[in-house]
Amino acid sequence: MRHLIILIILIGWISFSCQNQAKTSSSKEEKIKIELNDLNDEHPNKTQMLWLVNNYEEAFIADDNNGKTLEHDDLIQKAYFFHSKMSQVSVILIFCKNQPDALTVGETNFSSNEENQKYGVNGAVLFVVKGKDTEKVNQVLSWFSGEE
Repeated sequence: MRHLIILIILIGWISFSCQNQAKTSSSKEEKIKIELNDLNDEHPNKTQMLWLVNNYEEAFIADDNNGKTLEHDDLIQKAYFFHSKMSQVSVILIFCKNQPDALTVGETNFSSNEENQKYGVNGAVLFVVKGKDTEKVNQVLSWFSGEE
């Protein structure tokens, strides 16, 4: 009888320990919320892009500017650089005053046939997506386009 009680206590302790370890592991996978600081809150697409970057199936991590000077940089209000945590797809969000400005920046700077680099416009935001996995690049491109 005494051995049975000890065995039950031991099984309970192991079960409790495994549950705590699972909770700790899942909390490490939580996404860090990204903020679009230094962008005017009045920009018509700020809230939408903030939601898109924070709710993608894979976490995005903020990157520093790649140092590349863009043509028509006078049309750019603010640019943000990210990469996805797992698939390493890079995303540049370029906020402009309006859609024609975003299209001008995209056509002048990102229309080359560089492998696995694509761009699109959603409102007054140009987004540039690049990565090794073509399927992932297209998936991220569709996400920021607002397509499902």
